[in-house]
Amino acid sequence: MTIDKNKLGWISLLSFGVMYNFVYMGRFSVINFMDDYHGQLVFGQTEERILIFSVFASYALGSLITGFIADRWNAKKTVVLAGILTSVLNIVMLAAGSWGLLLFFSICNGLAQSAIWTGGVNIIAQLFKEDEWGKSVGIANFFSGISHITAYLLPALVGVVLPFSSWKIRIAVSIVTLLIFTVLFGVLCKGTREEAGFEPYKYENRERIKNETFLRTNKWKYSTLVLYLFRRQYFMVWCFIALLSSIVRYGLFQWMPVYFGGETSSSIFSTGHEQVLLPLGMAIGTMIITWVTGRHYLDNKGIVVVAMAALCASIVIVFPMVGSAQALRVGIFITGFVIYGINGILWIHAIDQGGRIFPGTVAGILNAFAYLGAAIQGTLYSVALSMYHSYVSICIVTELMCILMVICAVMICKNAAVIAEQKIARDSKID
Repeated sequence: MTIDKNKLGWISLLSFGVMYNFVYMGRFSVINFMDDYHGQLVFGQTEERILIFSVFASYALGSLITGFIADRWNAKKTVVLAGILTSVLNIVMLAAGSWGLLLFFSICNGLAQSAIWTGGVNIIAQLFKEDEWGKSVGIANFFSGISHITAYLLPALVGVVLPFSSWKIRIAVSIVTLLIFTVLFGVLCKGTREEAGFEPYKYENRERIKNETFLRTNKWKYSTLVLYLFRRQYFMVWCFIALLSSIVRYGLFQWMPVYFGGETSSSIFSTGHEQVLLPLGMAIGTMIITWVTGRHYLDNKGIVVVAMAALCASIVIVFPMVGSAQALRVGIFITGFVIYGINGILWIHAIDQGGRIFPGTVAGILNAFAYLGAAIQGTLYSVALSMYHSYVSICIVTELMCILMVICAVMICKNAAVIAEQKIARDSKID
């Protein structure tokens, strides 16, 4: 199929985005249908917590590995293979005859699925110019936010269309939809401009040219590359921002309904508002904030992180003082808007640091920290509740995470240059 060079990136991006719209159905099927799995396999609360932890932890671990695989092998093929494996493993999980098998397949699913996003970041890095990074990443992350809504509504829609269908049928139909769009992505996407017969884009920023040349001209082992990345100035700070933003993001999903239901006895979440309102804010926020960051603040991304984290902190702290359900809904929407805007900036930074050589690897490391945050947030909020015996502690923990993000972001604001680690690069001894 012949593709116009000006449309190449957008066709590939949209095919990836539409596919990713169904990915969270495969990521959180166990969590979203936990009660049904309870009924089938009969396990306790401890086993349930382990299952939930496995979803996030296996995804975090997989991200550390799959980003490097996508960079070294073939990003497009990595995404397609991961999408197929995710579909197969979710179907297999439906037939699991024991809690142990369900846990095993859940871990395998997390490891496989982690390759989809890291491979997608690599594809964006190959197909878009510097001044389009924010726009393209924002659109991709928009579909990631909407995917939360799809994972909630699609099985319900299947239940409406097939009113006598079981929960397994609702999952299976949703997963087959993911598989269909994975195949369409494989047909429509070009992983690189060279694959379509075009020359790669040339960077305009001299420091990015130096960085990519340095990454290209060394024979990197995985361990050496990771060590080099962590020796870069402020890279670890970006990792902590990823971790903190994900604690807040999944804390909002899991614990804000607990707060509003327990502290205020509000019916705001009684009809699934948290399943639609928060991710809708996330999707719109990440598209706008990431787009603006890439357009105007590409070399000083930290200042946007400061603003968004501070705004999130300002909103969360007033939740205990708000009595209007409508105001609470607006607050939830805005918190989703700003917190997922920070998430989108992470992937611009991954491309900025990894160039077209290792964008997936950098994205994988950041994603690993993000999902480590998702894994530990449940324990963090539970401990706070048990210690203080007040639902207000949920808001306090969220507020503290936002303040820590502001502190981290202020640190990276002092280093606006894309590469401030040239001395480290010169002194590094590469095998």
